[in-house]
Amino acid sequence: MSTAAILLPPQEPLAICWHQGVALLQPPSWADDGVLAAFSTRLGGVSEGAYQSMNPSLSSGDDPAKVAENRRRLLSAVGAPAWPVAAIHQVHGADVAVVSQAPAAGWPMNALVQADAQVTRLTGVVLSVVVADCVPVLLRAKKGQGIGVVHAGWRGTAAGVTEAAVEELCRLCACGPDELEAAIGPAIGPECYPVGPEVGREILKNHAWALAETADGRVDLVSLQAEILRRHGLKPASILASRLCTRCAEQLLFSYRRDGQASGRIAALIGLQKQE
Repeated sequence: MSTAAILLPPQEPLAICWHQGVALLQPPSWADDGVLAAFSTRLGGVSEGAYQSMNPSLSSGDDPAKVAENRRRLLSAVGAPAWPVAAIHQVHGADVAVVSQAPAAGWPMNALVQADAQVTRLTGVVLSVVVADCVPVLLRAKKGQGIGVVHAGWRGTAAGVTEAAVEELCRLCACGPDELEAAIGPAIGPECYPVGPEVGREILKNHAWALAETADGRVDLVSLQAEILRRHGLKPASILASRLCTRCAEQLLFSYRRDGQASGRIAALIGLQKQE
C-alpha cells in the first residue's frame, strides 16, 4: 500500500510516517527533542494470513521467525535498530515497572515482569507494550528527563494504571504532571465497543466522573484516558489523543474484536536518545 492510499481523519493528531517501508503512527515533533516514539500499524512486515503483515507479537500464534523479522524492521524504522527492548507480561492491572538498568540486547520473546506500564530515565532503551483494541499511551517528561508507556484496557483503566504511571514517572523525574506530555494511540472506538453493565460499574468505582464515557452500554476508552490524564495534572494541550478506531481501520490496524484470536497486535514503542 502506498502512502497516498492512507487517509487519516482531519482531526487526527498522529502523523502517518513511512520509514524503510514500514508505516508508523507518530506524535509530531517528539523526535526533534530526542524522543523516539511510535505506534506500529499492520503495514511493512512479513507476516501472512490473518497476521498480515507487521505483527510484532507471538501471543496469537504467528510464526516466530516472521515476528522476529517484523520486530527487526520495526525497531529499525523507529530509529533504534540496536537498542535493547524492555517488554512486560501484560495482565490488565495497575502495576508499573521501573526500568533502572538496561535489559539484555534484543526484543525478548518472553517477558517475565508482570506489569501494564513501564517508566525509565535510561537512554538507549526502548519501552514497549502491545495491544489490539486496548489503549496504548506514551508519556514523556519535558527536556528528555524520562519516558513511559502504558497498556490500558478497561480493567487497567478501572484499576488506575494510567494514574499510577503518571505518578511513577513524576517521582522518577522529580517533576510535576504539568511537565508531562502524552500521546494516546489508536484503540477501539465507543461505537464498536458495547459492554455489559458490570464494566461501567467497575470503571465508575474509581472514576465517578466518567458517566459520559461509560454511557449507553459502551465505553469510550480513549476519551477516558485523555480525561484521566487531564484530571491527574497534565495540561490539555499536552495530550494528543488518536481517534482512529482499531476495529474500523481494517487496512491499517489490527483488532481483536474484529478478527478474533488470530489477530496481530499494535506495538507502542518509546525511547530516549542520548543527549550530546
